[in-house]
Amino acid sequence: TPQKPENRAKANPAEANPAEAHPQPPPPPVVKEVIFDQNVPKEADSIRICSFNIRTRGDKAPNDWQTRIPRILNILDKYELDSIGVQELTTQQKNALMAKGTAYAAVGVGREPNKGGEHCCVIYRKDRFDCLDAGTFWLSTTPDVVGSHSWKTACRRICTWAKLKDKKTGKEFVHFNTHLDHRSEEARRTGAAPL
Repeated sequence: TPQKPENRAKANPAEANPAEAHPQPPPPPVVKEVIFDQNVPKEADSIRICSFNIRTRGDKAPNDWQTRIPRILNILDKYELDSIGVQELTTQQKNALMAKGTAYAAVGVGREPNKGGEHCCVIYRKDRFDCLDAGTFWLSTTPDVVGSHSWKTACRRICTWAKLKDKKTGKEFVHFNTHLDHRSEEARRTGAAPL
């Protein structure tokens, strides 16, 4: 006599759930934050580069923008950061961070058709680098078209770059900074390809 489906499942669990017969390895851990070890002194000619999602204005106290400004500046100084790729920065936020004799300069424009909105600026230490060239392009099939977008992105996406020359060593490098789409896998994969 044929077994009932539930009895077959008990007799051979792998038949009921093939995934159990061949378990998949767990996904690799996601690195959410990397902090420099403050006990390790910065070498004279080393360059500290980081990525920093500033977050747009709009959070309520105690994480409102005015409260965050001194905290952000403190982080830049505390870790002796030389070149920083920031995400979600607006023009007003950029102006606030660059005000009052800051040690940093910023390059980049917003992602919207009027070059407003969120920026992916490269912020660099003025006493350490000369900026030889810089620009912003859109992650789309038409990267030179301001405000363009492709691949079903939730938002327009951009990449800002800066060609920097180290005043200490004379070495040059290009810092690329972007913020990939949070919804479209195709946009993340295709947008990152030219980088």
